[in-house]
Amino acid sequence: RTVFWGLAAVTSLAVCGFWAFHTDTVPGPEPLPDGKIIFDHGPIADAALILANDFTGKINDTNSLLELRDAVQARSHALEGLEEQLAIQLRSPNPQSSAITRQHYNINISKLLMYQGRFEDAAEAIKKSLSTGDSASLTVSVRANLTAGLGICSLRRGEIENCIKCVGPSSCIFPISREAIHAFPTGSREAIEYFTESLKLNPNDLRVRWLLNLAYMTLGEYPEKVPRNFLIPLDTFESTVDVGHFQNVAPLIGLTSRGTNQAGGSVFDDFTGDGLPDLFTTSLGSRTAPKKRASQNRSTR
Repeated sequence: RTVFWGLAAVTSLAVCGFWAFHTDTVPGPEPLPDGKIIFDHGPIADAALILANDFTGKINDTNSLLELRDAVQARSHALEGLEEQLAIQLRSPNPQSSAITRQHYNINISKLLMYQGRFEDAAEAIKKSLSTGDSASLTVSVRANLTAGLGICSLRRGEIENCIKCVGPSSCIFPISREAIHAFPTGSREAIEYFTESLKLNPNDLRVRWLLNLAYMTLGEYPEKVPRNFLIPLDTFESTVDVGHFQNVAPLIGLTSRGTNQAGGSVFDDFTGDGLPDLFTTSLGSRTAPKKRASQNRSTR
């Protein structure tokens, strides 16, 4: 079986994005096609990725981790600017026009917060957008997207609690095995509620349907408990070629160290001259010296 590309988008932040529809009408639910290949042809744009790129600083030397760090940190300054503008809108003498503007600011703030990994703060900003939308004539499609955004915040929070803090050989590998079922289920459980609510508003959003199925998988409740009208059969993602199974030996050789590990690089070579491969890694944000993990006479081949 192949690793479904959509999962990679979820576990990296891809999935940290929202999407915007260009229509206010939501069609009725349609069954999945009989074939195994499914494409999402909806009018969707990854607005969060565009927003994050707009607020990312300029990088002149792509080999410089310092420039990369400064460019990413520029998003924090953008976030501060948006929050200042929102504070101005909160003092506006025109409640109706200000409500629409506040809604937009809260949406953009939530997107940047998600890219910073501040999922609880992002969820609060989304909830403010939804409550503000009550007086700003929020459309059905936008409400569905915002609700899905709450689900993404919950799913990502659960992913951090289970896949990063509790690293194991089967963590974040699709299809999810019993060993990788979340020990802390709150995040996925909340995500299921939000994704289901979003799909009731927009049943044909295939991205949200996939995330709903994925959330059930993390709890070991797929496919039995997935609502039938939202179920995506597992064989949809099966490969026609059996490539076998590759064992994840990273934990056995000490390559699952916890702590800061962002935007770094790695070199795999025999640095000690003992005929066995060694791994040298660096990480953006780490205040410790670069680490070299020697083979210690244990073959990693």
